[in-house]
Amino acid sequence: MNRFLLVVTLGVAGCSCSPPVLVDAGGDAGADAPEAPRILDLVVADVANCVLLRGGQIECWGRGLPDGVTELSGGVDQVVVGTSEVCVRRGPTVECRGAPRAPSNPLLEPPSADFVDIGANNDRACGRTSARSLLCWGISPLDPLVPNVDELRVGSQGGVCVRNGMSGACWFSGETTPRALLGEIAHVARPNLWGRCALDTAGEVVCDPTCAFATTEPSLCPSDDWTTAVGTGPGGEFVQLDLPYLGFFACGLRATGALECWGLDYEGRPGASHPSLRELEPAGLTFRDFGIGGGHVCGVTTDDRVVCWGWVPEPVDVPAELR
Repeated sequence: MNRFLLVVTLGVAGCSCSPPVLVDAGGDAGADAPEAPRILDLVVADVANCVLLRGGQIECWGRGLPDGVTELSGGVDQVVVGTSEVCVRRGPTVECRGAPRAPSNPLLEPPSADFVDIGANNDRACGRTSARSLLCWGISPLDPLVPNVDELRVGSQGGVCVRNGMSGACWFSGETTPRALLGEIAHVARPNLWGRCALDTAGEVVCDPTCAFATTEPSLCPSDDWTTAVGTGPGGEFVQLDLPYLGFFACGLRATGALECWGLDYEGRPGASHPSLRELEPAGLTFRDFGIGGGHVCGVTTDDRVVCWGWVPEPVDVPAELR
């Protein structure tokens, strides 16, 4: 008999909400009680992935990982991975590994603060403190005056989305004024250059379809637009949402464990040189966590395994002990 329930929190102002987790639903304690999940968190980046394991260990695989990643393992509370960097948080303290720069890489020198959440990508990182303030560091750090941050997501090309109570906002490098997400927001997703999305308090997907360069360099915006290429998906309540680092698609996780993905670049473009993600998608699985990379998707199944699919081989080649 399955003694586990899927528990999520939506729409609670001030909460630092996590992806859905499995908790013991009751029953007799004893030697036959199932162990807690071994895989505590999954982080999916452009061409690399990391997992946080029970006991504070981390394991990373893929392309472009910096030297010294294995040295970060041990006593870890949170791990984040970007295009060429990995950061871990142990209690309030953050430590990062990244590509060397001349004369130095400021990503490797995180500020001293009481961090409770972090995010990283593209040689920069941001953290949320216990005082709900936002601090960023690294190449071209962003540090707008955004008070009372309850949730933080760092995405492609220096993009940041935050939630303050039930209000959400996003910005990219060079923008000094955050763009508000409409509606009452429960969870923000990592921003994509071509669109920014979130879950409202009913678990519905809401999006800002504005290209990140619409006001600064509109010639960089693609001919496709988010509204027609992706939209807000199949509707109904989701408990987790993610966007790719680039590309026109999104995925959402239902409370049932069903993972649903949609959009032009998931279904496949005519004449593409690789199979579509839809063709590569495994069947018959349920998930409790997931993430999207540059050309791949990974998820943690409800039986505590990592499964990945996509056309970039290195991040899809999951280590045997995690399969």
